[in-house]
Amino acid sequence: GGLAAVGREAGRDRVTMEVDEPIGFREDLKDDHENAVRIRNDIFAEESLRQENRRVDIRRLLAVVGTKRDRSEKGRKFALFLLFTCLYVGTLFVQRAPYDSQTLRQTFGDHFTEAYFRDHATMEPKTFHDIVTVEDVWMWLTFVFLPRTFANSYDNGVERNASDSHTLLTSNRLTQGFRLVQRRARNHSAAFCIERPYYDEFAPNCYGKTFFESRIGDVDEEPFFSPDGKEKYEYREESSGLGSWLDQNVGYFQEFDFNYTDAQRQMETLQRNRWINPGTAWLRADFVFYNSNVNRFGFVKFTWEFKNSGQIMSNFQFRSIKSSQYETGDGAFRLGLEFLLVLFWTVISYWMVKEAIIDARASKHFFKHFNNLDALAELSQQMCFLGIMIVYLFILSYPFQASQVITSDKITSLDGKMINADSLSFLWEVYFIFNAVNLLISLFRMLSYVRINPNISQLTDTFAHCKDQIAQFAVVLALLLVTFTIMANLMFGAKVFEFSTFGEGFLSTVQIMIGNGDYFLIDKADKIAAPLFYYPFIMIMIFVVFNMTIAIIMDGYNLTVEKRKVALSENLSDLYNKSVFVQFWDGTLRLLAPIGSYLPLWLRLKKGPNGMEFDRYLAPDKYRTHAMMHALHGKAAETRYIPFEVYHMLVASSSSTELLVRETKFIIDRYSSWEDLTSQTSVDEESRARKERELTDVFVKMERLREKLETIKGVQMKMSATMDTMLRSWSIED
Repeated sequence: GGLAAVGREAGRDRVTMEVDEPIGFREDLKDDHENAVRIRNDIFAEESLRQENRRVDIRRLLAVVGTKRDRSEKGRKFALFLLFTCLYVGTLFVQRAPYDSQTLRQTFGDHFTEAYFRDHATMEPKTFHDIVTVEDVWMWLTFVFLPRTFANSYDNGVERNASDSHTLLTSNRLTQGFRLVQRRARNHSAAFCIERPYYDEFAPNCYGKTFFESRIGDVDEEPFFSPDGKEKYEYREESSGLGSWLDQNVGYFQEFDFNYTDAQRQMETLQRNRWINPGTAWLRADFVFYNSNVNRFGFVKFTWEFKNSGQIMSNFQFRSIKSSQYETGDGAFRLGLEFLLVLFWTVISYWMVKEAIIDARASKHFFKHFNNLDALAELSQQMCFLGIMIVYLFILSYPFQASQVITSDKITSLDGKMINADSLSFLWEVYFIFNAVNLLISLFRMLSYVRINPNISQLTDTFAHCKDQIAQFAVVLALLLVTFTIMANLMFGAKVFEFSTFGEGFLSTVQIMIGNGDYFLIDKADKIAAPLFYYPFIMIMIFVVFNMTIAIIMDGYNLTVEKRKVALSENLSDLYNKSVFVQFWDGTLRLLAPIGSYLPLWLRLKKGPNGMEFDRYLAPDKYRTHAMMHALHGKAAETRYIPFEVYHMLVASSSSTELLVRETKFIIDRYSSWEDLTSQTSVDEESRARKERELTDVFVKMERLREKLETIKGVQMKMSATMDTMLRSWSIED
């Protein structure tokens, strides 16, 4: 009472304690008398002004107002980020347009790799993927690749017109002939072949190892000859495009023109001269075509890697690139999307830098703004966007069209060689990989943003509660996986390809852990080692580790549920039970505040948690209310409940404008922050009774314990008397 009296005396000059016009009225609304009366009666019932036996729960008020303000701010950022992400994903879809590229890849893959040829010795039908010998390579090149590449007649057998010549699969015209190129390994390598005088007479040759398509390692660049010494094949370097390392085409080349007969004769000569021999480490057959229907160049490559063990690994590669970026109608649409995306990204980056500078100046610490995971994720995404734009500038500056010479029957590079766009393809791959990683960061940011509503944030909250335990347990999981991978490599590496290397073994071990492993595969390789590896792995990784991981996640989820229960028990149900759809609707209407006075009444009215209705555009919003609550923070640390007059004095002292009693009471009504003294008294009495019952239970337990101690003491005295009697009897006998 004394504090209230002091407050009234101190604030008499600047605080009006009279009941004035209700909240939500302006001069431009008083013309409509009926609406004014309705709002007056609905919003400010007289009963709420006559509750003298209540006080203000300032801790709840500060918690509700602060939480709502933070959620509103995060919701605004989430809406902008969601809009930006939708624009970003749409731009990526238009840029990627993978359907045409995938159908071309599928078409050429089926056309060449699924075609059959006959094994020369066994007459067994084989495909591209069944190649195991050098003879199989020659058979496929001669009887599959050549006739299917040079399709110089229509389906009815009539020779093609000049404009349709060298066309594959109806719409794909070769820009030039095809070529073969091989790279070789050096014989008697000093790096990989040791001296072995005992075996030189039996096996005089030893070829070194090469890596990365035989570009590095023990690569042989010396000329080699045919068996009769008449033909000499020399190493050559070709450069195109930007002249980068990827555009460097090196090796021993053989070009084939459009004439099928000449190409067949040249192929037979190469086979007779053993152009492919034990020194061959890598071989490629490739050609380029252009499809005007989809405006794309296609680069088709068939490669063979000749292992030192004698194994031949076949591989089909296909890449397609648009001939132009913005010349068509969809290109113009894509350009517009990219421009909007860059503009949006620039604005977001400006806001981020501005907030970082404000926080740095306020805290005098340069990285103050980035001291939480959300800000770090935002910074990493902006840096990723910067890298993406740099890569895209390289793509746009690539001189693909400028490096072409186009005639009626050919498209070649400036030096007359086959078109090469390996660097451009590599840049596109890097570009889309960066974008995929960026989308993953966007997903994490969205999961962080959904915490604006507890009903949809269970996943994020659960992960936040258990992330430390999962990170520490991941170390143990990685150690176990590495150990079992090494075990599998030692046991089955020489017998099963899936465990022949550490990388293959690690992936296969993970496959077993998730239930996709094949026990019979390792059992067939080694019947003794298979159960020694498989069953301990299942017992440890599935029955123990996997269930421990689930237990850690369940602990995090239980903490999330417990936090929700605690919040509901503290009378914060309006923060945790609000539907995300209602929250989205309120946020959308909040954006219409500049035109709020022109909206119909049913859109303007909002119902509070206690059932009262008010005008959402004229009542004090949560931002203004939070600023007015500044003076309550210190008081909330001392006590939870204060009389209304003290509350009004503190709020008024922190505001630069004159506050009405009705306005300050409206804030309490809106956020349901009244505390009834009578109900609080009953709560205190119930708490006191509970404590008395607990104290009585303690006294009863202590009495029972005392009785047990007395019983034990009596038993001990009886045992002592018995022992004395026995000792005396033994003394008399002695």
